[in-house]
Amino acid sequence: MLSAVKKFWATVGLVSLELIVVLVLFLAALIGFAYLAYSVFELNNTAFDRQVFSYIEPHVNQANTRLMNGVTLFASHGFLLPANILLVSYFLFKRHRWYIIKIPIVAISSYLLMALMKLYFERDRPDNPVYQAAGGFSFPSGHAMSAMTFYG
Repeated sequence: MLSAVKKFWATVGLVSLELIVVLVLFLAALIGFAYLAYSVFELNNTAFDRQVFSYIEPHVNQANTRLMNGVTLFASHGFLLPANILLVSYFLFKRHRWYIIKIPIVAISSYLLMALMKLYFERDRPDNPVYQAAGGFSFPSGHAMSAMTFYG
């Protein structure tokens, strides 16, 4: 009986520690995001964009473009939608019901959050893109958010 109580409190302690770590990381990410949003949208500071473009521009060539197209493929909707379906199928086969529900909910909710944030911020894409022009708003990045949701 005493060992069951100790085991219970040990589990509560681990879950509490995990929760604290997750909350601290979430708050740090939220503060960082708020700072970036304030800097870009309220202060109209585009210095970071210009620095990144000036760094990347000399490295733009056919080989690097092919490499980056290959890398970004793994964050595209064309890859991630089937990957999510395969992942759900895998957990369905393994009978992990929690993941069968969790994966689609996380994928769909992150997509909806990204779409709402794009509508809220309405940040236009750069006038002179390094590679090629893309449609829609630029912030937040659909590739980055989708990749972090799936791989994270």
